[in-house]
Amino acid sequence: VTGLPPWERGVALVHQMPGLLPHMSILENVALAAELRGRLPRWEARREAARLLERLGVAGVADRRPVEVSGGQLQRAALAAALAARPRLLLLDEPLSHLDRSTAEAAAELLSRLPREEGVAVLHVTHDLDEALRLAEEITVLHAGRVAETGEAGRVYTCPRSLEAAELLGFNLLHDAAWLGLGGCVAVHPEAVEPLPHPRGGWRLRGMWRERGRVLVELEWRGSSLRLRGYVDPWLAWELRRAGAARLRLRGGVCRLASC
Repeated sequence: VTGLPPWERGVALVHQMPGLLPHMSILENVALAAELRGRLPRWEARREAARLLERLGVAGVADRRPVEVSGGQLQRAALAAALAARPRLLLLDEPLSHLDRSTAEAAAELLSRLPREEGVAVLHVTHDLDEALRLAEEITVLHAGRVAETGEAGRVYTCPRSLEAAELLGFNLLHDAAWLGLGGCVAVHPEAVEPLPHPRGGWRLRGMWRERGRVLVELEWRGSSLRLRGYVDPWLAWELRRAGAARLRLRGGVCRLASC
């Protein structure tokens, strides 16, 4: 790819902060990309720009300049300009990171349809695991600039095959697995551990493999989930959805649990 001039590589990039030309309207920015990179005549480039802006839901701001539109509208306009270049590969550099929650939700829904409807491969860079799982068919986990894991999104999330990927995906690493007669490390995903009433009082943790006695646990609400963190040799963190926490009458603060 690097042996080709940029306009022949078939790659388009959408940055975190879109860099449209400030002295041109949104329509003119997209049409310019269609004309220069998509190699369309000027009249056809404007028609293609109008189609893409309509397709991405920002036709109403076509005559405005970049400084006159919202962040979400600007992000969609930049995406339209990238698609106007008719790329074979679209590289998205954390395109949702600077958007508010509702705007990001709408943009994510749009991005999920792009590969199928526009016929373009998408490489989406993000630090948001939920975003990656929602949008990706395959995930590549990077650690210290190197590939730690790659594969089908669901498989990588539920059953990573490398220690680095497990740590980055939020698994709790419980030392080596020698006590199970196995090699390697034992890792538990936070969602695989469930607090249950203990017959002797307190709670027990379903998902642990051996008796570890009573542990002190901190509770912290995180939106739709309750994050619990307790000393289970070493510190172990796990999450419980709000409905489950309500059923067990758990509250924020500190409580005592029994693990099994």
